[in-house]
Amino acid sequence: MHKLKKHTSFSKSFTLTFEICLISIFVTFITILRYILYYLPNVELVTFFLVIFILLFKNHFNWILVNSFCLIQVILFGYTDLCYFVIYNLYCLIVILSRKLLFSFQFLLAILIFLFGIFFGVIYSLNHLITYNFNFKIMFAYYLRGIIFDVIHGVANIILFSCLYYPIQKIMKNFALNNTNLFNYIYLQQIV
Repeated sequence: MHKLKKHTSFSKSFTLTFEICLISIFVTFITILRYILYYLPNVELVTFFLVIFILLFKNHFNWILVNSFCLIQVILFGYTDLCYFVIYNLYCLIVILSRKLLFSFQFLLAILIFLFGIFFGVIYSLNHLITYNFNFKIMFAYYLRGIIFDVIHGVANIILFSCLYYPIQKIMKNFALNNTNLFNYIYLQQIV
């Protein structure tokens, strides 16, 4: 009986270690992708991969993943990226709450990713509202100046989603088959 207890304890510690390593790998991967595409205006794969990971993994893993990514962004790019905590946690909440709908109608996922690109500037402009003593004129001017970039962001998100969704989905399913305790089982069943 004592050996069984040690084995169970080892299994839990292995699972925890595996989760920590996986989060580190995914955060590093997404951060590198952000650097690679940094010079293209508002073309990014961060939203795409975070949404795929949020659909794929269980909720406790998602919150740690999203906030770890945001923390790394703040460390690398400074306090102006603090609003990423709001943006990506909001994205995470929306995807988690609409999971069942997204499983049934996957075209809604493409629309959602497009809208995330469009509304990124709206949420990011709130950062300027706080930075400039709640001056709504500055926030509104910043938002109007960036509307074209938000449209580019949304269109780029939908193009990248259209090209990458099914191949990445199948790769992740193959990876998940050996680690089902960490993954969202309902999502795995939806993958063809």
